[in-house]
Amino acid sequence: MSESRSIRWHHRWSIIPLGVLIVLAFLIPNSIWNVLLTSLGGIYLISYVWVRQLHKKLSSERLLQGGWIAVGDQLSERFSIKNDSVLPALWVEITDDSNIPGYRPSVAFQVLGLSEHKWRQSAVCLQRGRFTIGPWRLRSGDPFGLFELIVEYPQTEEMIIHPPLDIDLNFTLPTGLQQGDVTGRDRAFQVTNNIAGVRGYQPLDPLNWIHWPSTARTGSLAVREFDIEAAGDAWVLIDLEEKWHTGDGLESSEEYAVMLASALSTRILAKNRAVGLATYGERPIILPSQKGAPQHWRILSTLAEISADGATGWKNSLDDVRQVISRGSSLILLTPNPDLSWLSNLVDLQRKQIKITVILLDRNSFDGAEPSDSTIFQLQSQIQKNGFKADVIQRGDIPLPQLDSEPDAEFKISPFGRSVRETHGAHD
Repeated sequence: MSESRSIRWHHRWSIIPLGVLIVLAFLIPNSIWNVLLTSLGGIYLISYVWVRQLHKKLSSERLLQGGWIAVGDQLSERFSIKNDSVLPALWVEITDDSNIPGYRPSVAFQVLGLSEHKWRQSAVCLQRGRFTIGPWRLRSGDPFGLFELIVEYPQTEEMIIHPPLDIDLNFTLPTGLQQGDVTGRDRAFQVTNNIAGVRGYQPLDPLNWIHWPSTARTGSLAVREFDIEAAGDAWVLIDLEEKWHTGDGLESSEEYAVMLASALSTRILAKNRAVGLATYGERPIILPSQKGAPQHWRILSTLAEISADGATGWKNSLDDVRQVISRGSSLILLTPNPDLSWLSNLVDLQRKQIKITVILLDRNSFDGAEPSDSTIFQLQSQIQKNGFKADVIQRGDIPLPQLDSEPDAEFKISPFGRSVRETHGAHD
């Protein structure tokens, strides 16, 4: 672990008394000044030697525990401060520059000579997103508060806090329209168990699709082609047009859409089906449908960072995803858009034999309006009359994760290191 160590004056003004005594000893010779100068100089020497002893002997480590972390989960780290010097570190302060909301692992301890202090720091994750743990630093000093040891740890670790996975949903997972074995016409854009044949290589084809026997025989790159699987792929499309979303924090339509997308994709992947994700925020994102844990992580990472900041209209989003999604797949739409005009887009998708499920977010309920606007229910009725499945989600319909977290305690350190108290970190 790379680190940088330095010794500095704790307070620059602390050199002034020594300078004054030196001047007085020269200008007004007197045994009193000599005694004071010798005493004060001895204190400075002891202080410097003390910090110098700690300079190479005092160190700290931290270890993040756990793997994937979701909103509502507990983030936990193990810290340790080791003092290999015979002299005690009367005060040791850890300050941390992590940017995770609600997580403040800064602490202060006393560490005796030839000993090690360990503790655990934890907090409930309050917000999804991509954050960093670190950099951080260790500070200590001498008993008189004259010198300061600073150990800088510049390392950072990326932390992705994804949306909750375990949400109680009252939805039946949609399936594709195809029944039985798939035969020949429709091709998948990812690896499936059904190999349809071989075709010429095209730009952006994955290298692991290359069919080497055919390549060697023809002299040009050839790739395997895959049929759509019988169950059909599933796609989740999130409407992130800014003007339609409302509410604050976890009680917003944006967070409900993200939590629903997370839970639905998790359940579909658990059934060994391929899932794709499309979002149209400020930057459109399309994740081609795939199976397995790597796809799960890609989806969760994407959902952790998206926000309702898009300008793309919902009709345009539906037109765009229609060009990507395979025939016979299922499509889950998440939108707070109450406009009836995009019903025609559902008909266009249906012509492609795509099975559609619409989840409407009642934006008025997230605004706190009472009673809820009936427009969203009229839209639901129209969607159902056209043969599509539609559900309305209002604020309070999804059980939210518990975010109770104790506030961090404060601590202060006197220049002499005598007023040291711990934060809420748990000791081992």
